[in-house]
Amino acid sequence: MTKSAVTVPGRGALTIYWGTATQGLDPDLALSGVAHPAYRDQCYVVFNDWLLGENRNQVPGIQLDLTRLPVVSWLTVSAGLNGEVNPIAALGELMTNTRFGAGLPSSALDTVGWNAVATQLFTDGFSLSVFLDQVTRLDGCSTTSSSTDAAPYHTLGSWSCDCCVTPSRRSP
Repeated sequence: MTKSAVTVPGRGALTIYWGTATQGLDPDLALSGVAHPAYRDQCYVVFNDWLLGENRNQVPGIQLDLTRLPVVSWLTVSAGLNGEVNPIAALGELMTNTRFGAGLPSSALDTVGWNAVATQLFTDGFSLSVFLDQVTRLDGCSTTSSSTDAAPYHTLGSWSCDCCVTPSRRSP
């Protein structure tokens, strides 16, 4: 399913695009006079004939909470844990995603080392949930490494990742 149409009584209609790789351009956006792409792999909502209310010229506050798990083909443990994400899965996607990340090939990563850290974090039950409530720069590497004592580094043409947590520093 690439989209869902929703009608909100007394307000109007909206279309939710789920961020698939094959979703097409919304017909209303195509007619808007602005050149829009199909926003493939991006979730977005188009409000159609939305009623703002009497004597209002601004859209009322609307909050949409969206979650997704990173897609990392070489990861040997689940990318998700406790409704959140394994930090190594997030970093792996950030490094290899060709559309929204650095676009590195998986061969540029020491996937054995990355999987070892991901497995350790999974075993420890450690996960992250990043909530973005404004446009901001997300520095995934520094956020993840400061929260997990795991650090990606580059050596001899390959990106590696090591977990620096010793058993005495782990949470009970």
